[in-house]
Amino acid sequence: MNLEVGFMREHKFWEIDRRENSGHVDSWLEYLCLEKTGGGNFVLSIKSHVIIDSEYNREIISQFYDEGTGEYDLPDEINGIKVLGWNAEFLLGVDIENNFQYTRLELTKNDFEQSIRQWMNVINWDVTAHQLSLIKKIICQ
Repeated sequence: MNLEVGFMREHKFWEIDRRENSGHVDSWLEYLCLEKTGGGNFVLSIKSHVIIDSEYNREIISQFYDEGTGEYDLPDEINGIKVLGWNAEFLLGVDIENNFQYTRLELTKNDFEQSIRQWMNVINWDVTAHQLSLIKKIICQ
């Protein structure tokens, strides 16, 4: 677990934890992140890498397909997003964004531990004392 500050476009956030999640045919990384809202409160959310395009859509990546080799010749950046690489049929960017599958949890400095435990239980993410300690340290600084 790390207390590094990350950046999602203009928003600053702290990565609290990460896990590998999986579906029927592939897996991906999810990040448990804490960010400060404009009102001085905090939001806990799950973020994932930006999906630039996929083999299904081919709206963007088709222009980088080489018929001769049958491979993609991808640049380092597409539409202002740095390319991370392929994960199964998805082309991912380096940036991470809120994962649409999960609701966000708004926190205040008062009594947030129980809310976090309930929220993380709903999203099936194991809660550790270390995670709670990191979150408290950030919120109370």
